[in-house]
Amino acid sequence: DSMRWEEAVKVALCYGWIDSTVKSLGNGKRRQYFTPRNEKSVWSALNKKYIEELISENLMHESGLKKIEIGKQNGSWSALDDVENGIIPKDLQKAFDKNPKALENYNNFAPSYRKSYLYWLNQAKRKTTRENRIVEIIRLCNANIKSR
Repeated sequence: DSMRWEEAVKVALCYGWIDSTVKSLGNGKRRQYFTPRNEKSVWSALNKKYIEELISENLMHESGLKKIEIGKQNGSWSALDDVENGIIPKDLQKAFDKNPKALENYNNFAPSYRKSYLYWLNQAKRKTTRENRIVEIIRLCNANIKSR
């Protein structure tokens, strides 16, 4: 018998770990890998929700609480808040303002597709990468392509 994914993730979060890659074992079975959370890794809304539950149930271990504190100090805890809330960053909005058709198409996409674009943009590390991704998002939205 095995543990459900959600249960396993919650246990991992208690100790400052996170789910990683999945490997297929065939016959519908999979192996989920877990690793210690990287201090710069962003926190998803779902994991933050789980953390809230775990704290209220007094299940968090000191090592897990330490990872949260580090995330709050270095900004990784809140890095995805705007993405999760569908807030278009100023630089992308500026590009959309010059391309109304792209914005119209973007606004007609399901929230999950819009979030995918925002997440992809958010993950750019260098300024040039971010600028290139904005150009690509505008191009794809102009062509009414829902995700890259």
